[in-house]
Amino acid sequence: MLSATQHLLGVINDVLDVAKIESDVMTVMAEPVSLHAVVDGARSFVSLQSEQKLIDISEVATDSDAVVFADPVRQRQVMINLLGNAVKFTDAGGRVGVDL
Repeated sequence: MLSATQHLLGVINDVLDVAKIESDVMTVMAEPVSLHAVVDGARSFVSLQSEQKLIDISEVATDSDAVVFADPVRQRQVMINLLGNAVKFTDAGGRVGVDL
């Protein structure tokens, strides 16, 4: 339930972000971001949806310690959107993975 609430809050924030972008008032706060943490967080976020469709997401993981300079909130949004769409548009019984 908490995950669904957080997702809904994220959607609302996305709508607000679009308004900020269109009015040129959005700021990006770049800092070092662990891709391992981003991928793991996004994987846990889409895990229920993947389980319901019997989609294997075991390869949505990374052993890499890669760090990028990015806005952590935006980076998380991007990865969740990518994985969410991958799961959404993958046929039941399929597989989704991440390769860094």
